[in-house]
Amino acid sequence: MRPVLSVIVFSYNHREYISTCLDSIFKQSVDFSYEILLADDASLDNTVQIVQEKYGDRVKVLERKENLGLCKNMYDAFMQAQGKYIYECSGDDYLPVEYVFSKMVKYLEDHEDVFSVTGWNEGYNVERGTKVVCEVPYQEYTLLDFLRGEKVYFFMGMIRNTFKQDRPEYLCKGSKNNEEVQIWYYTLSKGKKAVLPERLYTYCYRNTATSGSYNATHSHLEMLEDYSRGFKAVENVTRKKYRFDIAKVRYYSGCIDYYIQNNGLKCIWNLIKVLGISEMISFIWIKFLMKLNHRKIPVFLLRENRLIR
Repeated sequence: MRPVLSVIVFSYNHREYISTCLDSIFKQSVDFSYEILLADDASLDNTVQIVQEKYGDRVKVLERKENLGLCKNMYDAFMQAQGKYIYECSGDDYLPVEYVFSKMVKYLEDHEDVFSVTGWNEGYNVERGTKVVCEVPYQEYTLLDFLRGEKVYFFMGMIRNTFKQDRPEYLCKGSKNNEEVQIWYYTLSKGKKAVLPERLYTYCYRNTATSGSYNATHSHLEMLEDYSRGFKAVENVTRKKYRFDIAKVRYYSGCIDYYIQNNGLKCIWNLIKVLGISEMISFIWIKFLMKLNHRKIPVFLLRENRLIR
């Protein structure tokens, strides 16, 4: 029979953390059927062997013969998911409470107008041993919020499984290892996201090159290029139905600011090579208007009829 839920764990060189992640999944208290898929992207540290030895056939391993990158790994895993709902997490994170799945499934069962549901994140700085809960100031998030540049404070959480019917191949047509823009557009284009006001996910921050963390292994210029590719992949699909210029400013600002701070204004040409002249001009223009408006985006740029044509 079709499981109610497919839990997909993405791993790459997570041998030190994968047991903590999977143990937190097996501790979930549920009264419905679910499957666990480990989408391992050709780890070099025996992550798969550790999982097979400890959990056996309780975890279905999608073992890649070569490194696909997160985007293709994610797309293939979602296409193989059998559940009515999908929950995804990273193999170096974990679930902090034992009712995450039961609460989210019930919410989606009770709210047919909601496509996905998530909760607050708990950020765990492993080196410092500190934890901070990111309390989100809203309880739902929509595509219009994304287009308006409202910051995403949460992980994807649980979504309805519509992948086989939609086949959104643009998820893996951006960068190799950054899926943020594409997955947010896909899920939000399907419907609004509910944000439950409690900690339901623990994100483990490790700033070491061996951790496999995206932020630790990519420069700010590389991250900027990945975000730009993500937006281009989405724009090719939407055919100018949406304006992403405000969302781009929110995603690009941190990367550009840090890059200039570390390299000086002489690096502007490198930024232009990544974004292109027109995209760079658009970014500078909006930042200029924000400076004139007390660092806030002017209201006329946020109008719904401007962002959604």
